[in-house]
Amino acid sequence: MKTSYRNFGILALMLAAASWAGAPSFAQQHDEHGEHQHEHGGHEEEGEHHEGGHHSDTAIPETAHEIVAEIFARDLMIRDFIETGRLIKIHEPAFAAKALVESLVEMGHSNHESGSAAKLSAASKRLGASAKLLDKYGDAGDAAKTNSTYKIFGAAIKDIRALYPDVTPKNYWTCSMHPDVRKAASGSCPQCKMKLIEKGQSHDGGHDEHGHSEGHEDDH
Repeated sequence: MKTSYRNFGILALMLAAASWAGAPSFAQQHDEHGEHQHEHGGHEEEGEHHEGGHHSDTAIPETAHEIVAEIFARDLMIRDFIETGRLIKIHEPAFAAKALVESLVEMGHSNHESGSAAKLSAASKRLGASAKLLDKYGDAGDAAKTNSTYKIFGAAIKDIRALYPDVTPKNYWTCSMHPDVRKAASGSCPQCKMKLIEKGQSHDGGHDEHGHSEGHEDDH
């Protein structure tokens, strides 16, 4: 009887040892976890570590014109951050613009002429890809690559603007002497150094945010 108990104990120890030998070590588990993170959004490689949160934080307007106005406003913010050297903040408007344009594509384009939907879809893809790179290079403080990437982003914005020529950002700053200057924040005109004035034009282009017509904008 004692021999049977002894044999049973030996067999149990052998089974436990085999089970332990087949289990992955802590280092192996850690490596596998790291590989899993890398496969599912390792942010150092793709530069997307801000993306998830900002996608959910971006409020999407109900109409296409309002969405486009928000996209243009984010573009102005990006340009301002580049000009003022605040590259670390670029991910916020970049990913917001990405979420907005993707929502615009999902809305459909029944009111657009033939071919416009394809143009917007192509612009959306280029804007989304460049937004990720703007985040990556902005975080790295790489001004040269940020500027070169913005050219791609800006070209996508230009294509969207061509599809919605009557839309302008809801709020921006401009110069009374140089109306082509538009900034996302207050400051001085880069051409004449005059103080910029705030505008708040709606998508129909009729009045600013204070209810004044465009003919009296210089009063602000």
